Amino acid sequence: ESFVYSLFATMQDKEKARELVSQLPEDADRSKALQILDQDRAATSGEDKIDNPTDWLAKASETSPGQGGMSYAMFSTLRDWDVEKVDELARGFRTMEAGKKTVVARSIVNSIGNYGRISDDLAGDALRHLMESPEPEVEGSNRHYNLMEKSGSHVVQLSTRDPAAASAWVATLPAGEAKTWTQRNLLNNWRQYDPEAAAQWEKSLPAGERAALDELARKRK
Repeated sequence: ESFVYSLFATMQDKEKARELVSQLPEDADRSKALQILDQDRAATSGEDKIDNPTDWLAKASETSPGQGGMSYAMFSTLRDWDVEKVDELARGFRTMEAGKKTVVARSIVNSIGNYGRISDDLAGDALRHLMESPEPEVEGSNRHYNLMEKSGSHVVQLSTRDPAAASAWVATLPAGEAKTWTQRNLLNNWRQYDPEAAAQWEKSLPAGERAALDELARKRK
């Protein structure tokens, strides 16, 4: 991440910098690079400012994840929206056509940890969609690893604010490695400030999920 910042924050030719974004191998790096390039522009321009959830989703579905996905300005728009409008956006995302939904989901997931806090529901729905409809792994892309990393980051942030909501969200995830990884992140974070509640939650899990957590813990030692 420091390399990406050093490269794109110091380039004087911003158009040339944007051309270089597509050459970055990781979705997360492309997203970070675009954030850096867009921040100054967003501060002085109304470009990409959209005031309607339907229009936001339509524009988001036209972005190219290979070019970094949505801009910083697109996400900064959401900070000005009230709860009702953000909830409408999340509902609209859930009813999108599958192909467009995947494009938007990838950009939302890539933004986790880069653009500040976004809607818990929107981030959670995007992560779950990508787990339910995994894309073919492209050599060098590390999409699966990036998805687990972002899911772990999301559940840690959510559990710090609302562990009940975090545990409820994790329960909706499809079975698999990504869910087990997310459960592990939730459990480890929860143990730090309420070990008794964390232990009770772990005991409440189905035997198969507890076994998967134990196996992951052994692998991580």
